Amino acid sequence: MDTRIVAAINIGDIYSQCGISRSCDFDAHPRRVHFLAFETEFNEITYQLPTSLLLNKDMGFEGFGYEAEQKHISLLENGTHKSYYFFRRFRMQLHSSSNNYSDVSIYTFDGRKYLPMVFIFSLVIRFFRLRVTSHLSIHFGVAEDELYWVLTFPDSWTGMYERLFYEAARKGGLKFGNFSTLSESSAYTLYYKRTKEKDLGKKLVIIDCGFRHIFQNETMTELCLESIGIWDGTSIDRDIRSLLRSVIGPDFYCDDQARHPERDQFLREFQANLCRNSLPVSVKVPLSWQQRIQIAEEDERYKNKIYLTGDKLRIASGWISERLEVSFSQYMVNVHRFIDETNQNKIVIIGDLSHIPIVTKFICSNFPSFFPETEESNLSAVEGALIFGHTPKLISLLDSKYKYLIALSKIDLLSANPGNGDKLPERETTVSLSNNGQIKVHQNRLQYPIKKMYYNDGKAHENVVFLSDPLNQIVLDDKHEIADIFSDIYNEEWSDSLQLLMEYGCSEKKGVLFLQNILKESQIIIRKFIKTQLWQVAAIFDPELSCYDDESSFEIPDEIRKVVERWQKNNYKEYIPKVQEYCENQLSKYYSLSTYFYKKLIVSNVWRMTVSEPEMYLDWTFQENAKIDNSVVQLFNKSGEFLDYVVWPGIYDRKDGNILRKAIVQAK
Repeated sequence: MDTRIVAAINIGDIYSQCGISRSCDFDAHPRRVHFLAFETEFNEITYQLPTSLLLNKDMGFEGFGYEAEQKHISLLENGTHKSYYFFRRFRMQLHSSSNNYSDVSIYTFDGRKYLPMVFIFSLVIRFFRLRVTSHLSIHFGVAEDELYWVLTFPDSWTGMYERLFYEAARKGGLKFGNFSTLSESSAYTLYYKRTKEKDLGKKLVIIDCGFRHIFQNETMTELCLESIGIWDGTSIDRDIRSLLRSVIGPDFYCDDQARHPERDQFLREFQANLCRNSLPVSVKVPLSWQQRIQIAEEDERYKNKIYLTGDKLRIASGWISERLEVSFSQYMVNVHRFIDETNQNKIVIIGDLSHIPIVTKFICSNFPSFFPETEESNLSAVEGALIFGHTPKLISLLDSKYKYLIALSKIDLLSANPGNGDKLPERETTVSLSNNGQIKVHQNRLQYPIKKMYYNDGKAHENVVFLSDPLNQIVLDDKHEIADIFSDIYNEEWSDSLQLLMEYGCSEKKGVLFLQNILKESQIIIRKFIKTQLWQVAAIFDPELSCYDDESSFEIPDEIRKVVERWQKNNYKEYIPKVQEYCENQLSKYYSLSTYFYKKLIVSNVWRMTVSEPEMYLDWTFQENAKIDNSVVQLFNKSGEFLDYVVWPGIYDRKDGNILRKAIVQAK
């Protein structure tokens, strides 16, 4: 088949990606991949979107990725979310086996509603299909029927899941004979066989450190028996489920998702935090759990395992490390069966847990002479899928030990001619990349600029060209990003600091107010710092401004003020260390090792809030004994109708503007 452009879609557990590769690039360098990229206001590029989908009450598409998450946040704040369908990290629900073809459904994030798997995946596939075809049509005049698609799926899916996924692709608009589905292990195998020439002749063992697991009678299922050994999963997910069930009780931890959706939400957040190497893992828990957790803390069985800090359950680093070691030890014995100590071996670590230091350290300690490598598994899966799409099917199937075959035609068999070097014939209008970073179309010599990023750019993945998104819809704006980071600080560094303060003998309320004062003082200091900078610029234009004080008033030409304010905003990364050092001296009365990281991150984020245009607003204006308004606040760790004190401020895009994050308050 004469394929000019191949597109690959990987719908992952946490993130999803889509890559594009052209025949001309593939012939010259198989790893020259084009990812549809999304660029933030600060020129930060991301090639992956959160696996989140939002549908309206009529099950119509509202958004995927960041767009879906931000719209869902707005719906929550307005109290209008109940009629919508919000799915987040939904592929995680499909790693358990099911034998009922008609009963494969995916639950919404709150566990209250569900829709068929085929329908959900068809919408995501359609989203990526429209993105890619729009881009190629607008910039290069490429028609949709000139594309060949490859979609990856996890090895833990049974044949039934594969058939449903294939059906979803058809419903998502992919034409029969114009796409293939490929297991992730097959994609990884193709990737390493085709891109690691220096390792040719070595035995390849891929260790997939993911949350998914395939067990048969408590024994790992062997996926490939010949030259490739791939093991999938750990038991850490089962361990945390067991711990949670024993702590909060079986009446809360039950199989009814509609009754207790908090359980699955907790588990997903735990997994996401663990993947980010955020240890100890800290996850917000509902009020209904907190009393039971407090009782469990007194139980010797849970000593040094769990802590309740404010409204968050914290799982101790030591317990997680111990369980990971136990879980990996269980199948390291099996992995050793694939290792031939007398010959050269290539060991690669992939999966959600592969970038956690305690995981890689443990695996490397088991194979000290082979220097296991970690890979970005999502990228590898996409690149392997693109290799599959460019290679005649028969060759790629044999090369990947691909076990699930759909519609292998006579044309595919005839095109599998090893004598031509596995190359596909090209059309006269094939697009290629010139040395100066521009797209050329040979037929008419027209040039189309792309993002100015070269292959040796340290910010880019090796040999990856990032194409700009022509529709430019799924990009977090500046203020939403700041609000996200602000919430992360509350969930992580704030909780760490509060726990340490309480361990040093501070009461919960006193610790909360201590951390609150650091935030308030930081705002005052940074506003003064920014005003001082502006005064120094004003003094250039007005020599009479010889001495600055807090009451000073001065004028700066508008065009100069705008340049300075833009510089303060756009160069925050370079300038923040100096601001942090300045604020550290000013906040010396709050010195404590327990608040070191909290202060640094607070200063960084408050600076960005302050230089935003208009300035973002933190709302502390809640009166004691006032009736609690759930539309603007969330409860901390007590229930009640009236307010006791503010724990964490509300975040607005400006004063009297739109709310971005609710305040956290203690009730009484």
